[in-house]
Amino acid sequence: PLPALLEIEKWIVPSRRARTPGQQAPSKVYDEAGLAPLDEPEAHRTRAEPLVSRLSALGEDRWACIKALSEFDCKGIEALGRWGRLLQPKLAERIARLQVRDRYRFLGWLVHLSDEFDEVPIPRLAAWLHRAGVVDADRFDRWPEEVAELVDVSGESRLRRAHLVAELRDELKRVLTDDRERRRIARVADSP
Repeated sequence: PLPALLEIEKWIVPSRRARTPGQQAPSKVYDEAGLAPLDEPEAHRTRAEPLVSRLSALGEDRWACIKALSEFDCKGIEALGRWGRLLQPKLAERIARLQVRDRYRFLGWLVHLSDEFDEVPIPRLAAWLHRAGVVDADRFDRWPEEVAELVDVSGESRLRRAHLVAELRDELKRVLTDDRERRRIARVADSP
């Protein structure tokens, strides 16, 4: 899948475009999927222009999630390395900007792609999910439904991942409780 991602990325971030001094950047009209219309490449190019994405901000956030999941699914990397590459603050920020449904779809794919359960950094993952706005711990059990449109999740797969999902759900509940307590203490400290 990674070579295909590189080809898509070439389309998303086309080569730099030249503009005459004082010329405004062309305004783009995005469709409902967050894609800009294709336009013809200009004859003259300069390296002074920053790269311009064909995607809206939402489209870029969604693309970053697809790319992160594809890289996470790369089987040539040890589990610890895969988790380390995935659990970055910048990606959590991007996920937090997505619609709630998309956040839980991301979680569903993450659970689906997790094969080496004993190496999942549960506390770190729960804290990262909290930053990403994935905070409904009771919704974690519905991960198969989140990915059902694109993949058939077998009963065996659900059973193999049940322990992982339960641990992650319980850890997120601890993170949420700790966060509420920190906020309560901060409010008390700030009050006159």
